Amino acid sequence: MELEADSFWQASYSHYQQPDVKDACLWLQDEKGLNVNLLLLICWAAEQGIELTPVEIDTMLTAAAEWHEQNIAMIRQLRRATEAATWMDDDKREQLKQKLLDSELTMERIEQQILVEQLKRLAPAQRNNARAEQSFWNYLLHLNIPLDEEIQAKFGQLL
Repeated sequence: MELEADSFWQASYSHYQQPDVKDACLWLQDEKGLNVNLLLLICWAAEQGIELTPVEIDTMLTAAAEWHEQNIAMIRQLRRATEAATWMDDDKREQLKQKLLDSELTMERIEQQILVEQLKRLAPAQRNNARAEQSFWNYLLHLNIPLDEEIQAKFGQLL
């Protein structure tokens, strides 16, 4: 089993383009505070035969937290603020927004590398019968987010 960041990036990019996946990921991020890269990793890891426990999820989130907060969250906040900058010329606003989005994606890719490195340390051997659903429920359990129908529906879209 090869756990490589480039493979994860390609798989997650392709998965994110699937109908409803982007909307589900963004809703889970914006409404419930979930990390999109970890959500995508949960799906990818299950395909690799790996199911993540709550402790493993905590370890992965902790490993990526500083990078996420100091880089991704900051750039995302700037990009979203740019969208509201109506005083700026439309073309310049769109150019700036695109540059910030490109930077955000670069930072996301680095976060994925951090997550894959943690996954390698936590799950060196393939496990049988991995289920993305169980890893997702473990993620919610870790964050003390109750499972409701809306979250179940969004996760169904993510899969």
